Amino acid sequence: MNLNMQLSNIQNTPNMKKIRYLQVSFDGKLRGPEIPAFRGAIVERVGREYDLFHNHNNQSGGYLHRYPLIQYKSLFGHAGLVCLNEGVDAIQEFFSGKPDYMAIADRELEMGIRDLKTRQITIRTWNKRFYYKIRSWIPLSGESYREYRNEICLQKRMAILSRILNNHLVSLAYGLGWFQPDPIESCMTNLDNEFSIRLKGIGYKAFDITFCTNIYLPDFIGLGKWASMGLGTIRQINFERP
Repeated sequence: MNLNMQLSNIQNTPNMKKIRYLQVSFDGKLRGPEIPAFRGAIVERVGREYDLFHNHNNQSGGYLHRYPLIQYKSLFGHAGLVCLNEGVDAIQEFFSGKPDYMAIADRELEMGIRDLKTRQITIRTWNKRFYYKIRSWIPLSGESYREYRNEICLQKRMAILSRILNNHLVSLAYGLGWFQPDPIESCMTNLDNEFSIRLKGIGYKAFDITFCTNIYLPDFIGLGKWASMGLGTIRQINFERP
């Protein structure tokens, strides 16, 4: 069997999914608290009819509960975007008329392209573990927040977070159109930091954690609440067991 036939067979294996990934950073500096203004400026530029840019239902005004395929970031201190699948197509609407500067809050943001990467990534389960850091992850809301708050045992609190983490990974898979036949496995290996954060006047409990999972995830995608606005961003780390 030649290499092309082997690749064709791999692409058609049911437990794999090819996804398109685009990461772009701009010349303008951007702090984390400025990300909502950055998103708002891009939404206004392309028009609110393109709901992939804001994930709101244009008919009802409600929120579309789906994994965000366009995510707004501060990448190494610069304004950036991470786009996946249909989000890669949609962002062309912005690039086709991209301005040199955009107004955010009380200043101008320089929009020259600093770096742009496109990749095709295979998402699948593996018989190995990949390790990641996730920063400013917001996993708790409603009942899960009450469950966590009322639990005094640290081990049980970690179990709550681990359960939610796995649910977020499954939601990510479904959001990318990968209906995996094999179970996604994950383990929270360290709670690095726990702190409070306010977004749109609402307080949340946020976490920095280290975790491992049996699926490969591209850097800078987000998990959890407000993933579209730079929270819950992950990066792979090298980890060798002693």
